[in-house]
Amino acid sequence: MALVTHDRFARRLYHRKMSVVRRDVRFYLRPRGLDVPMHSFCRKHGLLDPDTGFHRLAESTRLLLYVAMMQSRPAMAAEGAVRANKVMLVGAMAKRLQLLFATSDHQQSGVRRAPPMQVHLILDDWLHQAMNQLARRYVDPSGVVNDMQMICDLMRQALMDPNVDRVAQEYQRRMAPIRASIAQIENQARALLTHSVGHERPIEELFQRTA
Repeated sequence: MALVTHDRFARRLYHRKMSVVRRDVRFYLRPRGLDVPMHSFCRKHGLLDPDTGFHRLAESTRLLLYVAMMQSRPAMAAEGAVRANKVMLVGAMAKRLQLLFATSDHQQSGVRRAPPMQVHLILDDWLHQAMNQLARRYVDPSGVVNDMQMICDLMRQALMDPNVDRVAQEYQRRMAPIRASIAQIENQARALLTHSVGHERPIEELFQRTA
């Protein structure tokens, strides 16, 4: 009896784990017909990295997901996207600062080239919970949620929303001072860290000097 109960519990737990939207999702836009619309959307609203010119795909996707989830509530969509994305920008800054002290195993190599239109999407708490409410519509026979399809459907819905440009404009207006503040903090932190700790070079250079 205990074995049967345990087996049922294990199956319910397995199904529950499989029938949820992942927080971390990677997918390409071109096979899903979203590369051209996203290229146009990012260009139109200046959602580009000023240093590389790369599209801010993850940031733009989160913005579109809030547009889709907050139908007919453009102010709330902009507010939600700002709250979600500013946290991600701080995390990206921390990763860039970490490269100051990267070992040879973590050094960026070669010249950066424009990446394919791939989205590496990390969902914030609100989006994750909201999308899990839609999960039943996208569960396959094995109990796995096709979250990539859900995300792409919501992106298409948002791109067709009559309020999408209004939300994007308000979002960019709100994000401009946040980006400027983060850039200022990053420059100050970079200078302070380099002065206090030093700027590590690849370990191969150390071996060459001591050989």
